[in-house]
Amino acid sequence: MKFERPYITIYPPGTHTSNYDAADMLSEKAPNAFFAVQTLLIAVYDFIHSKVQPAEKELKNVMEAYSKFVMHLRTERFPISETDTYGCKYIAIKYLDEFSSVFPNWQDIYSCLNWFIWECME
Repeated sequence: MKFERPYITIYPPGTHTSNYDAADMLSEKAPNAFFAVQTLLIAVYDFIHSKVQPAEKELKNVMEAYSKFVMHLRTERFPISETDTYGCKYIAIKYLDEFSSVFPNWQDIYSCLNWFIWECME
């Protein structure tokens, strides 16, 4: 049986707006992860827009922010099936997918994270 990798949904510009009621509910579900994901998004933004190539410092910041984000998801017991094939990548993608539906304006960041999580993280 072949499993499809989950990805963060990328919404076309102008089709969705921020949903602050849903943001409140998401922040209550995992408050530390909610703030950690914002740090992650900023780190990815800095990586994408770095004027220095290669952007080693920015990539290191993304990796650290991602690790802290996943740590918070685990400690806050974000729902995940114990039998899931992709483990912490799966919970990170699922949370980021929810976050992207709440704050859809970061398409380039979410697109980069889709690549980063599957290609750069163990």
